[in-house]
Amino acid sequence: MPRLLFVDDFVGSGEQFVRTWQREYDLPGGARNSFEALAELSPATFFYCNAMTTDYGLKRINRFIPEVTVSAGNIIPDRYSLADPASLLWPKAIRADGIALVEAIGRRLGYGADDGSEQDWRGFHKLGLALAFQHSVPDANLPIFFTDRNGWRPLVQRL
Repeated sequence: MPRLLFVDDFVGSGEQFVRTWQREYDLPGGARNSFEALAELSPATFFYCNAMTTDYGLKRINRFIPEVTVSAGNIIPDRYSLADPASLLWPKAIRADGIALVEAIGRRLGYGADDGSEQDWRGFHKLGLALAFQHSVPDANLPIFFTDRNGWRPLVQRL
């Protein structure tokens, strides 16, 4: 049975993988096909291996693409969000004030949405992460980590 392996460093919302799965690709001879269509026609087994995934992203992939087995080195729970009311990243005594502070800064920087879009003060899909790699910062992070809007100096540079 054929096997197809996808490898990635990080899964935030799972959006990138879901789109990759559904997107049609050009094939030799002018045909087009998606991994989604291939899965319906083939007895192949699909794996998606990544270093880290959020619990949110894992659940989305499992819901939208149940035929893919996800294997993550680490699963990041919702409580590792700086915007989560039960966040483990803030001491309990200052948690509400910390969340209010990052919300106020995000809104002042022009991230006023509350819809999980890329304009949401909590980052893409409201994940509120505080995670960086040498090469980039996920869009699921709080915008204070990567934006340069309104004269803000990002906490981490995107390369």
